[in-house]
Amino acid sequence: AARGGVRDLDALLCLYTTGSVLTFALVWLTVRRQLPALRVRLGWDPVAARDLLWFGGIVQFATLVPPLAEYAFRLIIGARFGLAFSAVYDLGARAAMLPRSLAGSLFSAMIPFAVQTAREQGDTGIQALVRTTVRHVALFVLPATALLAAFSGALVHAWLGDAPLLEAVRRIFLILLAAHALGAVTVPAAMVGRALAKPAPEASCTALAFLVGVLSARMVPSVEAATLVLWGLPAIGGFATWYWLHRTARLGFA
Repeated sequence: AARGGVRDLDALLCLYTTGSVLTFALVWLTVRRQLPALRVRLGWDPVAARDLLWFGGIVQFATLVPPLAEYAFRLIIGARFGLAFSAVYDLGARAAMLPRSLAGSLFSAMIPFAVQTAREQGDTGIQALVRTTVRHVALFVLPATALLAAFSGALVHAWLGDAPLLEAVRRIFLILLAAHALGAVTVPAAMVGRALAKPAPEASCTALAFLVGVLSARMVPSVEAATLVLWGLPAIGGFATWYWLHRTARLGFA
């Protein structure tokens, strides 16, 4: 639609959001073909309602904190260092998310597998699941991060040409690559925590880390230092979440 000449943001957003509705419809039709007895039926389930409000609310809180913190962060660095640096951060952040985003499909799939593993194999199975998943994430994310970092100059130049602040974008890109790689290794533990109905460690560590990161952005001397604090602390918080769950749910911490 944008390429066809549509410029109204409300129309573009409406078209964009219909994608999720169409996806849901296709998924539902696919599942119905495999499970013909499946039906949609309205009903009141107090246990489910409580879980949605308590468990689902905590998970949603943990999911909303990072984007909200990023919005606040952009405002702060734009006010302190100039609006251009808000765009510099945005460019570097979008590019650096690539390895972790590709690993995200594994993270989402962990939750139902962890529920089944916990029911059938108990603590031993959960510990093996965490160990195996962390290993697979590391085997993908760490080499991919190293490769992107090694060719960061050429990649950013091919992407942005000789644009102003090119080197600043590259530095932000490198910082976020490293922070996301470190944080990605800890995500499997958080996903297992959700599967075991223990989302509080993830939500608490995430909220505290990003709160400190955003507040620190008002004091650190450069955009690079602010970016390092904003995403370095959540990476460390991921390990804190993992250790917390290890102590309370015997996940294993190695």
